Amino acid sequence: MHGRCLVISCTRNNQNFISVVLGADTKKDRTKDSIKIIEYSFSNYSKINLKEKVEEEFEKWKQDNNIRVIKGKADNILPTLGNFTYENYPIKKFEDEQIKIDIVCKEELNVPVEENTVVGNIKVKNKEEEILNINLIINKHVDKKDEIDYWNELWRVYKMIPM
Repeated sequence: MHGRCLVISCTRNNQNFISVVLGADTKKDRTKDSIKIIEYSFSNYSKINLKEKVEEEFEKWKQDNNIRVIKGKADNILPTLGNFTYENYPIKKFEDEQIKIDIVCKEELNVPVEENTVVGNIKVKNKEEEILNINLIINKHVDKKDEIDYWNELWRVYKMIPM
């Protein structure tokens, strides 16, 4: 490749862009092209905080959902979010409404439930492209009920019955 090259990095309003111009004939050309690329990027792209959006959706989901534990010392449990591979995502301006969040989670578990069991996931899509996948995890161990647990349940029910 002939000509001159220029790589620049620019930060504005907590956004970073890198411009690479290859094969420019003159210093003026590569500077002009770099400025065009950077200005286009700042004018047409922004970043969204995916972690914030996912956490908000997950909190709404938790209000209406939990996992039933069959014969477990805990009747119902809620999963927690696994690790995010990244938090921010670049997107064309005004297209953030195209970000979709799908939550899929088991409704029941059999005991014992081991700590760090993956019970579902959250898929984040931009249009149809999956851009992030976060596991839903049970962060505590749940043992099977024993005879004493069943007797205690029976006793609580018995105390509620009016005599």
